Amino acid sequence: MAIHLRADDARRVPWKNGLGSTLEIASDAATRDGAWTWRLSIADVPSNGPFSMFEGVDRLIACVEGSGMSLRLPDAVVAVPTEGDAAAFAGEVEVHGALAAGAVRDINLMVRRDHWTATLWLGRGHVERAVPACAKVLTHLISGTATVIDQDGVGHDLDVGDTLLVRDRAVTVRGAGLLAVGTLRPRLAT
Repeated sequence: MAIHLRADDARRVPWKNGLGSTLEIASDAATRDGAWTWRLSIADVPSNGPFSMFEGVDRLIACVEGSGMSLRLPDAVVAVPTEGDAAAFAGEVEVHGALAAGAVRDINLMVRRDHWTATLWLGRGHVERAVPACAKVLTHLISGTATVIDQDGVGHDLDVGDTLLVRDRAVTVRGAGLLAVGTLRPRLAT
């Protein structure tokens, strides 16, 4: 099953710490302002500052525009990647974002860790990425062109700003430009 979310479906929401806002691309919230167990969003970060804290949430982040940013965590400094696997951190730790040279735009996948394990990958240029079947695959096209082909050979073309959510299917993502692919797998009870 695939759900095609258009760029017009996204909505701007304030940061939890009140210092900015984010463009919420997709989530599993039952209502517009309801609780979610996963959320994909894009944030414009104009200056250095603290990140909002989210108890029980795992966060994945990658830079899609700008000169870069590092995350100052309690025990490390982590560069936020501009390609490949996203940086990951726990939402309840104190994190300070430090910009390399001016504002950045980043993409964030946040998941309640008692529900999901997740990955987020950012591809630039010519991309072909095979994604094994999992509970949810999210493909978001930031610029350029992209097609998501499911395991039955059904293709879904994305326009810039669109997101495709595919459930319980393997997919191949092909594109040219800049795109993000996230996966969500249910957390197994221990």
